[in-house]
Amino acid sequence: MIYLAERKLLFVKPKKVAGTSVEIALSCNAGAGDIVTPLIPGDEAVRHNAGGRFPVNWAWLKGTETAYRRKFDHYLETGEIPPRVFGLRRGKLYSKWQARYYNHITPATIARRAPRRFLDGVTMVTVVRDPYEQLVSYAWHLSRGRSAPFDEMLERVLEMAPINDAYLFGPRRPDIVLRYETLREDLADLERRFDLDLVGNLPFTKHKVRGDRRPARETLGDAHKARCYEKYRRTFEMFGYPA
Repeated sequence: MIYLAERKLLFVKPKKVAGTSVEIALSCNAGAGDIVTPLIPGDEAVRHNAGGRFPVNWAWLKGTETAYRRKFDHYLETGEIPPRVFGLRRGKLYSKWQARYYNHITPATIARRAPRRFLDGVTMVTVVRDPYEQLVSYAWHLSRGRSAPFDEMLERVLEMAPINDAYLFGPRRPDIVLRYETLREDLADLERRFDLDLVGNLPFTKHKVRGDRRPARETLGDAHKARCYEKYRRTFEMFGYPA
């Protein structure tokens, strides 16, 4: 999540839509009074090297943000992540319960945690992606993270509720939906509208996660495509993605 207070621009990040790259680009335009949420250490290092704003105003307590900075500086120096403790996921430098706002937070959760009427007058931005590609990308992500077979994770994702409906079809709908397939062009429009510098700060992240780079329509069988279409029908129909 990124919130640029002066522009009243809120970015909420779905899964497997190049959201981290967008977040890093937006953070290069953030100030001390904005909200910038943490990333996983490797991506945080990419943001740091790109000159993006370090996470700020995201935790319930300021001491948590100070500790996060200290842990990140240690990670930059040593490449080490502290051992997992209760409430701390492997590979992260903070616990989710410490965060008022966090990575992949949904608009509904923001509405519950933010000050009253926070979302009033805000321009909310998110990203959409071809559901077939998103499905395959997320399955590869889970496969690598859990050292599990891709086919097993593909089945698991197909059994889940649609992973990004909370961002696209929740009670607070987005005002602007960027498309993964035309991301640079859409970001160029966004930067002109809000006087930002986005395209020049757009990095590439997580591009080595996927084990098979062929288009999803070539790798998914007909049965998987049919199940994906039924589960993500609203996304296919609203955004015109071909079945």
